[in-house]
This record gives sequence, C-alpha cells and structure tokens, in this order.
Amino acid sequence: MSDELPSPDMSRPLDTPENAPLVSEWLLGTSAVLAYHLGKTDTARMIAEVSSAEVRLGNTEYGQEGYRIVLVVEPSLYPSYTERELENIAEVMRDVMWGSSKSVDELVARPSISHLGPD
Repeated sequence: MSDELPSPDMSRPLDTPENAPLVSEWLLGTSAVLAYHLGKTDTARMIAEVSSAEVRLGNTEYGQEGYRIVLVVEPSLYPSYTERELENIAEVMRDVMWGSSKSVDELVARPSISHLGPD
C-alpha cells in the first residue's frame, strides 16, 4: 500500500468531472511537500492551511492549458494571503505542473463562506 496522493489524469483538463475531485488534494498536497523540501517552510505552511483549491481552465493557447486557481481559506487566515504570498505559492504550483502542458495563469484566494440553513 502506498502513501502517495492519488494523481489526476494529466492527459485531461484538470477541471473535468473525472479529475476535479482529485485535483485539489493532489495539487495542494504535492505543492506543500515540494515547498517544504525546497526550504520554503512558510509557503509550505500556507499551502497546508488551504481548505481546498478550485481549478478552472482559463486559457488554451498554443497547446497549453492555463488555469485560474482559487485557494479557499478560513476567513481568519484570508488576510495573510497577500499578493506576495500568493506569488510564492504559484511559483511552487508551477513547478509541480512543469512538463504537463498545464500551467498556473492566475492564483487568488478567497475566504470560505458558511452556508446557513433556513433555520
């Protein structure tokens, strides 16, 4: 039995129904581990604190797939995801996707929003 994260099918767009459930966990987990191994412990910690990543195909020019990634974080952590911190995270995610004909074109963060019931 392996401890490796299940990988999405990189031959398909990352936001397909078949891939979407795996992409968030795989991209966040792999990026956090890579950042840690590169000595970027603050970046690794910030990636590990993300609740989920919403990945949306945005650009398909020149045979590349460019994605807009939205990091969903707890509202109390949201202010720490500054432009500089997001660029550090994007750099690691680009390294993770290197060689796959997929890239991170845009990375943003948003606070998670609780859904209230009718009561």
